[in-house]
Amino acid sequence: MADIYWTDYLEKLIYLEQAVGHKTHYTILEPFQVERTVIGLQAAARTIADFIGLNEYMFVVAVVNLDGKAAHIELTCSGREVFIEISERLMSVPGPGVLAVLSHEICHKYLHHHGLDISEMHGAYENEVLTDLCAVFLGLGKLMLNGCKLRTTHHTSNSVESTTFDIGYLSRKQLAAVYNLVCAMRNISRSVAERNLTRDALKDVRYMRDIYREFYDNAFHNADFIQEIIDAYKGYVDRAQGILAEIGFLAERIEREVVKPAELFVNRSHRAIFDESKKLSSRRETVYDPALRYLKNLECHLHFASVMEALQAVHRESNEKRQALVQLINDCRMSSHNTAFAEGMGSVSTVRCPIDGFSIEVSSQDEAVCPSCGYVFRLFNQS
Repeated sequence: MADIYWTDYLEKLIYLEQAVGHKTHYTILEPFQVERTVIGLQAAARTIADFIGLNEYMFVVAVVNLDGKAAHIELTCSGREVFIEISERLMSVPGPGVLAVLSHEICHKYLHHHGLDISEMHGAYENEVLTDLCAVFLGLGKLMLNGCKLRTTHHTSNSVESTTFDIGYLSRKQLAAVYNLVCAMRNISRSVAERNLTRDALKDVRYMRDIYREFYDNAFHNADFIQEIIDAYKGYVDRAQGILAEIGFLAERIEREVVKPAELFVNRSHRAIFDESKKLSSRRETVYDPALRYLKNLECHLHFASVMEALQAVHRESNEKRQALVQLINDCRMSSHNTAFAEGMGSVSTVRCPIDGFSIEVSSQDEAVCPSCGYVFRLFNQS
């Protein structure tokens, strides 16, 4: 299965949506026939350019001998004319490859026109990937999917020669994954999304939809999605903090060689929770653009999944350390660790904030709030 770099694709799609999302169609350009003539190529380029909003330019398409390349576009010329060269070998291959290569090259001009070329920041390859994503984003996904890979066989008297053309920089499966995502974020129905795709393109679109169905969930259109993530996260945090507080209290009752490792673990875990809580809270915002909201929610969903793995690891290590500390105290012939906890505890006690060490006076309560950094953390309940 093709490698799908979701984080990279999401970053680039968010970049495009924030920059030009308000200028795009929520529709898809259907594949169409192209006459294999200069006039036919000009007409096809005009159709694509008009669809994505570049109707102020005139695209001049020529068929030339290009060594090892399917096409080339000239972006340095000023004025209305934009020159595109297409490989004569590609033109000799029947099928939808011409539409795919025109889509890719014209999207180079679209990025250039809107000042979205990232080659200076990230290199040529990243800009080529952005161009493929831009084509799907702008509604040219069917043209790209149908024509991204072409094979032709030429028979001679002595041999059979096969030629393969790969249009663009993403594989068909990678394009299919992104195409499904763009359709989902724009609420394009499955019947419309699958219409007029070639057999191979349709197979990959359906396959990637099944494999990555979690990425195409309508729940990502929910305006309250990130708040629900934060609420769910807080429940896990409460349980983790309860265990961490108990570990911190136990650690103060045992020998020096046990106290230091336990305290380091507690502080490190609290710091991670504190940092992630701030990151999640910073994501809470009102997003009116439905497509951008979808992408932002999916991005938060992916981030939350990685955060949860780390938090679950804290849970596991917390339980291990707690059991070890309780066993150590029991080995010291203490009647019970709860009895030991009560010793020296009056109605008011002092605790240290796990984040910055600030001393806080607390009475009989379940949690404390650090007045210095604002961190809210649970206390160990002896009852």
